[in-house]
Amino acid sequence: IAYELAQLMGKLSITLPLHLFLSAFPAPGLLARPAPIHHLSDSEFKAAIASFNGTPQEVLDDDALMSVILPYLRADFKMVETYTHQHNSRLPVPISVYGGKDDYITRNNLAKWKDNTLMSWQLHMFTGGHFYLSSSSEFHQVMNRELIRLMAQVDNSVEILSRPESAFM
Repeated sequence: IAYELAQLMGKLSITLPLHLFLSAFPAPGLLARPAPIHHLSDSEFKAAIASFNGTPQEVLDDDALMSVILPYLRADFKMVETYTHQHNSRLPVPISVYGGKDDYITRNNLAKWKDNTLMSWQLHMFTGGHFYLSSSSEFHQVMNRELIRLMAQVDNSVEILSRPESAFM
């Protein structure tokens, strides 16, 4: 979603984001089409979700909670399963890509994001599978460093632009 939104912003001449942070999703055009599940019955859909090992069993067993989140999960899967990549131009935005070393989305698929930016890009791989975020303390450290670096860049820009002499530059 972030990538497509940034593409749309560029086409509409809206200020682009300072940075794109992308996680566990292959670069555009590389999405392997697994058997779609968004159209399955609720019980089949829940079983498919359970097979990904990212949702606690307590959540899957809670019918009241599932009745609330199932439509959102189904919509998310429908979006991914029906997504068609339009050949877009490279974004003038730096990209950071994150993935799990044991994920079915490979390092090579994540590395192809470099072909979608005119700026710098970096790839970080962490211990774990598709849901590495829930178990990787290293991810949180890396993300904190990147956000602090990005905030420092923004602070520098604000400081420079707020100086009276910069109005004449």
